[in-house]
Amino acid sequence: MPQSIIFSGPKGIGKSKLALTFSEQLLQDKKSITSHDLLSNFDTSSNSKKVYICKREFDEATNKYKSAISIDQIRKMKEFFSLSQTEYNWRIAIIDAADEMNESSSNAILKLLEEPPNKSIIILISHNYYSLKSTIISRCQKITLRPLNENEMGKFLSKEVNNQQEINLISSLSEGIPSLALSLTNEETLNTYNRLIDLVSNTENSTQSQIFDLIESQKSGNQSEASLDLIDLILILIRRVIRSLLNDEELITNDIESQMFGKIVDQSNMTIILAELYLDLEQTIARAKRVNIEKADISLNCLTKLKTVFRGKICL
Repeated sequence: MPQSIIFSGPKGIGKSKLALTFSEQLLQDKKSITSHDLLSNFDTSSNSKKVYICKREFDEATNKYKSAISIDQIRKMKEFFSLSQTEYNWRIAIIDAADEMNESSSNAILKLLEEPPNKSIIILISHNYYSLKSTIISRCQKITLRPLNENEMGKFLSKEVNNQQEINLISSLSEGIPSLALSLTNEETLNTYNRLIDLVSNTENSTQSQIFDLIESQKSGNQSEASLDLIDLILILIRRVIRSLLNDEELITNDIESQMFGKIVDQSNMTIILAELYLDLEQTIARAKRVNIEKADISLNCLTKLKTVFRGKICL
């Protein structure tokens, strides 16, 4: 059993749930863990003292999540590992997500990985594997979680959606990510996505007030931490435009997407421009989140850049 593991894969694929379920099974001191065991439900409250879960803390003063996992949280993890092991066979810590550690906490966890306590396991959850320090990566076993294929996603969505056409569309939009698919079963989320397409398509006619209206509708929405927001939908749209420009035969579109994709003119270098924009937005979003910039301001920045790229590229 490796003492340090990285569960890597897209955000929303189920890494946290797998880490918790794996921990639960391991704490039962089984000789082997089957795939059936890993599909069982996990009650976090029942093992709160056995598994240390390290994630960004909520700041009551600012009413926001802190920008990073702090070194103090890693120190508390060390204290957790130093507790007596007479009651439990294993001590397990889950860092969710390791991408959100700052320089100090990264260095602190590296020391733990270099000299792991006896009968301990550290599980690092990573949405962006290559953002981790190479020294951390070299000390962990990597387990990659990949998106669901079309058949798997179809079975998953059939429990939530009755209409096969809607299942096909959501399956395509979600790109095999279960939590993303669940968010897209929400009619309000799909309406926001369609409004976004309409706004980007009408680059000449749309007004600043329409942009602010779309952003404000997200601020007033009752969204959970896991639900999709406008920033996520902007990134989804860019990926799907790129797939359309590359004539991806597996791309399933709705009517409003088809209309937009058909209006794009002057396609020379468009895929490269959009790919560069996507990377730029990802970096902008990451930097903005680190310093706790409001989501509305991030959305405005991303939307403005997206509309600039499409100006003159859409035939009205």
